[in-house]
Amino acid sequence: MNYFREYRRSLNLERYESGREFLIDMKATLSSREIERLKVLKHHMRVGRYQHVLSVSYLSYMLARERGLSYIETARGALLHDLYYYDWTQRDKRPKRHNRLHPSIALKNAESAFELTPLEREIIASHMWPIAQPRPESAEAKIVNRMDKVCSNLEIAYSLFSGKKSSVRFKKEKQ
Repeated sequence: MNYFREYRRSLNLERYESGREFLIDMKATLSSREIERLKVLKHHMRVGRYQHVLSVSYLSYMLARERGLSYIETARGALLHDLYYYDWTQRDKRPKRHNRLHPSIALKNAESAFELTPLEREIIASHMWPIAQPRPESAEAKIVNRMDKVCSNLEIAYSLFSGKKSSVRFKKEKQ
């Protein structure tokens, strides 16, 4: 899989057949109030949290599907992997040790809003390994762990080197 090409597709999923299939499969989760709340939060520099989880989910979906794995659960776990509502870029608004704690915060938020499978729980809880525990055991959790790193690096590179002043799918909070 060409990660860069698929990441670019994740920015405009409606244009591609694979993207449209993903959107249909994830419709119930994507239309939830909890996911909608992510649209106003920053994540990696100029990339919003909603776009980040969407990209991680889409890449994970494509890779899991290609390998004959549980791609629906993989994509759903990836959509929920950063389900926390504070701005981690502001020191006074985030918990200390954010990188180690946010997987458990996201899991708690996801469990209170959605009925999760054991695989989805593992995906959310282990997405920050090796910085945070637990270690991903299933192939699906390993995919999301890896795609989270791939997307994070691409988003940071985009933010640093694109020369564009606008954010990628990030709606600024109304003051």
